[in-house]
Amino acid sequence: MACGLLFTPVSSSYIGQERMRFHLLIAVVTAFAVATGAGATELNARDNFELGKQYFDAGSYKEAYDHFFTAFKVDPGNSDINFFLGRAAFEIGDYEAAVMAYERVLIAQPDVSRVKLEMARSYFHLKSFETAKQYFNEVLETKPPHKVRINIENFLAAIDAANTRHVFSGVLSTGVTLDDNVRVSPANDKISTIIGDVILIGESATPQEDRIFTTTALLDHIYKFENNRMRWQTTGLNYNGFYQFADDLDQNYFNLTTGPEVRFGNYILEVQGVLNQLYLSYERYLGTYGLASTLSYAPRPNLLLNFGLLGQKKDFYQFESRNALNFAASGNAFFISAPNRFGIGLAGESENAENDLFSYNRYRLNLRYDRIFPFGFNAFAGYRYQKTEYDVEEPMFAKKRSDDLNEIVAGISKTLWRSEDSRRILTAFISYTFTSSDSNIDLYTYDKNVLVTSLELRF
Repeated sequence: MACGLLFTPVSSSYIGQERMRFHLLIAVVTAFAVATGAGATELNARDNFELGKQYFDAGSYKEAYDHFFTAFKVDPGNSDINFFLGRAAFEIGDYEAAVMAYERVLIAQPDVSRVKLEMARSYFHLKSFETAKQYFNEVLETKPPHKVRINIENFLAAIDAANTRHVFSGVLSTGVTLDDNVRVSPANDKISTIIGDVILIGESATPQEDRIFTTTALLDHIYKFENNRMRWQTTGLNYNGFYQFADDLDQNYFNLTTGPEVRFGNYILEVQGVLNQLYLSYERYLGTYGLASTLSYAPRPNLLLNFGLLGQKKDFYQFESRNALNFAASGNAFFISAPNRFGIGLAGESENAENDLFSYNRYRLNLRYDRIFPFGFNAFAGYRYQKTEYDVEEPMFAKKRSDDLNEIVAGISKTLWRSEDSRRILTAFISYTFTSSDSNIDLYTYDKNVLVTSLELRF
């Protein structure tokens, strides 16, 4: 899904003024550094620089920055120290400090393309897109290597996208799913009830295996307002699942979400209307509509937190007694330490149905790990625990239903093709999911194994 970029136009006169301010600030900082480092030796600068490089190569950017800064205070005119100080500052998200360090290098060596490239990247993250564009174009004029040129062109395309009011993106996928329990049949066809043991009969009595052919189409549109802090996002999704044998389970699912997104500092607030329609065997089965809100916060460049609320009305067209009001709350945290990504989520849900027999409270824990490998490979693994407590006793069992669900998933993906501007990506996926539901009512105790293969095109 594409993500628009906020920007603030910067005039050439403003750029000149900003450079003058940087030069003045650099002079002050340099004078201060010389004064505070007068008692240190050149050897200390060299040792701190070498130690900083070791931390930098190990990915410990904060420690690297501290050592580079100590070396800078002793030898503020050293271009190598300033360059690595800028790179470490960039990695810890202090883009202003990175720009200042690179400016000091360019004062002494105004034609170094690598420094201009790093300067452009820093200005890009500061959302000073016109200044970034100027430096990117200066590097392009030097005819850099092919990979560098492609990277710069991607940045320039992102800058152009920031100037576009309407942004479209989408996903098309197709695949085959193997499911060994498509009807979620109980593990045992003999069920204990208040009238004794009952032997189940019919298609749902024992687990049935089937092959499902799936297609998914998603289209996303973002409209960016002039104030650059607000966007309006609309997403439409259509999923189709066609069963080889159990065609009465064929699914057609439609989802539409639309609403504003407001950015302020490191926070993003989204409020969206939600509409869903589910058809089983081409007959309307379930319709929902409601309101969702999500608050995302990035306290650090490698950490993202989000909190969500959802309220919706459910209409079961063939089982009106199941019509319900549903409320859910969730919290998630994502931590990135390249090439690893970790995620943890907690959620709670309450459903109040017209017939209390279908009312429940549900709690969920999600864990997820992703790993990026060379040559376009990615692997992931996840775990989900879900506890569901129903409100009233089921008459046939004289007890309130209580379910414990455990689910383990693992998979791998491979990028098969990527356009030069990275706007179109073709990816192959394969994943395996094992689900085990343990209920105090035998009818709802089951196991399920699902193998999914798919091909996905993002554009």
